[in-house]
Order: sequence, then C-alpha cells, then structure tokens
Amino acid sequence: MPSPTAPSAEHGKNRPGKIKRLFRQFGRKLTAWRRQWKRPYDPRQLDSRVTFAGRELGFYYLYHPKQILVHQEKDPMGFSVIKIGSRAYRQPLTHCQVALGHFHEYLETKNEAAKQQFLRSADLLLEAMETVTLGGIACRVWYYRFPLPTYVPHPIPWISCMAQGGAMSVFCRAYQMTGRKEFLDAAKGATAVYNVPVEQGGILGADREEHVYYEEYPFPGKSYHVLNGFMSSLMGLYDLYRATGDEEAKRLFDQGMATLTADSILARYDLGYCSLYDLSGVRRVRPAYIRYNLVHVRQLTVFYRITGNDLLRRWAERWFAYSQNPLCRFRCLLDTIVYGLRNIPRHLKEAMIES
Repeated sequence: MPSPTAPSAEHGKNRPGKIKRLFRQFGRKLTAWRRQWKRPYDPRQLDSRVTFAGRELGFYYLYHPKQILVHQEKDPMGFSVIKIGSRAYRQPLTHCQVALGHFHEYLETKNEAAKQQFLRSADLLLEAMETVTLGGIACRVWYYRFPLPTYVPHPIPWISCMAQGGAMSVFCRAYQMTGRKEFLDAAKGATAVYNVPVEQGGILGADREEHVYYEEYPFPGKSYHVLNGFMSSLMGLYDLYRATGDEEAKRLFDQGMATLTADSILARYDLGYCSLYDLSGVRRVRPAYIRYNLVHVRQLTVFYRITGNDLLRRWAERWFAYSQNPLCRFRCLLDTIVYGLRNIPRHLKEAMIES
C-alpha cells in the first residue's frame, strides 16, 4: 500500500516558522483568487487538434496550450504529493494531470524525454494501484489518505471519481503508445468501483429521483454531486470506450450522461449569475466561482461535441455569458468573499498546523 512521505529531519530544521507559513498560505490563496478572475481564452473554443471520435487518443479533451500545469511537489519515487502541514501525501489526480502534461508535451514537440516522463508517470500510477473488494466487487483504485477539512469527519482512505477517470485516460494513452497489456487491464479494472455505492466504499451516488452520479468526494451523507468531478470522470470512461470499444465503459458513460442531460439537473447548479460547485445546499456561500464556472463551460462544450445534445451547448452558453457580465461577476465576487470570510478560522488552523 502506498504510504505518506515523511519529511526528513533536515527538512524539519529548515521548516519555516508559523508566521511565515501563514503568509505563504495567504499568498497562495491570493494568487489563486487573482487567476480565477482572468479570462485568458474562451473556454468554448476547444483546441483544433482535440478529437472526439476514433480509436486513437490524442490531446485530452480539456487541453489548451495556454494552460500549463506546473507541479513540483513529488515524493522520492516521483509521485505527485500534496503538503498538509509538514507531511506529504500522495495525490493521484494531480499525478494523472502531470502525466497528461508530459503526454501533451510529447505530442507538441516529439521530445523523447517527455515521452519517457509520461511512461514513467504511468508506471508509477500502476504501482500505486490497489486491488480491493468493495460491495463484493473486486476494484482497482487509487486511495487518498488525508482528510478534507470541509468534509470531516469522513472515512480515510477514500476514493475519488476524478482519480479513477484520470487513471483511465493515462492508461489508455500509455497502452496505445506501448501495447503493454497491464495498462489496458488497469484501465478496465478502474471501472468496477463505478458500480459500488458510496455507502459500500465506492463512488456511485444518486439523488432522490434516482439519477446516477459518480462522486468526487464519496462520503456517506456528504456526497454532494460535485459537478466538475462528475463530468471529469465521464471523460475517462469515454476515453476507455473510444480506445477499446469496452461496453462496460460505454454503459457507465451513458448512465452518467443520462443524468447530465435529464430535465432540470443542470438547472439545479444554476444561481442565475454563476454555476454552483456542488449541490450541498449551501448555495450563496459555496458558489463555483468564476474559475469553476468556466471549467463547467468547457466540460459541457466537450460533451456537446461528443453527443450533439444541444441542451449541453445552451447551458454552456448561459454560464459563459455570466462570466462576461460585470454584474454577475460582482455578485459572484460577493459570494466568494462571504465564503472566504466564513472559512478564515479553518484556513488559519490549517496554516498553523504543526506535526
């Protein structure tokens, strides 16, 4: 089982003081806030090299050359990690995103080093995979072993639909690049947990009308149908279906799309001036922010290109219009400020953690 990376003794000696770490935490959040208000490109305009049909997988559906993921935090093996206090924990989704970044670099430049970095990342993802039995089903999963402050208490370890879908996208491309069967087997094995209810340790959720969701945060009683995570997981399933013709992946993809295109589902995520991050019920104090709103627009545009369902295009246009409207942006800013103020105690606690 993968384990958290413990900091070295030397690292402990050089660890910045509480005040410095507090300012660094504030600086990171300020930078993220500034970036979310920039509009570097129209999210409805997908890169012309992204394809939506055919067996050969190329650039990932959300790819854009202006979006460059830089993530330097890795454990000694090279697996992406997230720092919480003084401890580092493996972050499967970030690792998948970094791997796809290497893949894109290879497609752009044909640089052999980028290709080898991608395959090394795929191998590390394969090594981190765990086979567990959930709900009586053998599942191949990537566990998270750290708590999420906004969801505590919750089970640890936990699984995310985004990591499962991201792993499929990485493995399908690695399989097409190398022909190695273990990549294909891992991609197919990643689908099993989509059939396991959240209450049994899986990622399968549902609303009161029995619409199916795949949960980014599958915590019993706290699975709030995070929209961007749900849609990202569908892209992994679609990659697997495209690359292999796998009927189970197609069934799961169609099941998720049936929810996304059902009457009133997307309307539940609509505030009238921004889209919602999830359906937790905390509407005015948990908005999607402009940044996530634009992610939703891009994802809906992708699914419109895949399915041809005009409902998805109309919602993408509506939510994009919010991002262009000064009044909508101002109202979203107010929501963001309220949410941030309510979470100051938690942010301070996180920044001051010593372990």
